Amino acid sequence: MRRIIRSASPELTEHGYLGWRGIAYRHPIAGYVCGIFVRNDDVRLLFEYGRQFPDRAGLLTEGGTQTKWVPFREIDAIVEAEIAALVEAAIAFGVINKGRLSEFRGAKRGP
Repeated sequence: MRRIIRSASPELTEHGYLGWRGIAYRHPIAGYVCGIFVRNDDVRLLFEYGRQFPDRAGLLTEGGTQTKWVPFREIDAIVEAEIAALVEAAIAFGVINKGRLSEFRGAKRGP
């Protein structure tokens, strides 16, 4: 999974979250893009704003109010291209909405 993500966008940097059993990926302009999280029965590739960009292959599951993720037990070559497309879409969303994401977060919290 790490190889696929880094291949999709070599400028992403990895940040480990031991308590959450995960690795986060940040883009220099888009900010936080996605994260890999190990669960008891699968591994999840979570996209912070997964509800906001297209998922042509239908890999993303329902998530939270803004997140969606792809659950994995195995990765095959067909899915690799779709994962790369999701990573690229997440980066594009972050770059386009840079500056507006903090407003979005603030609006969700309320006064």
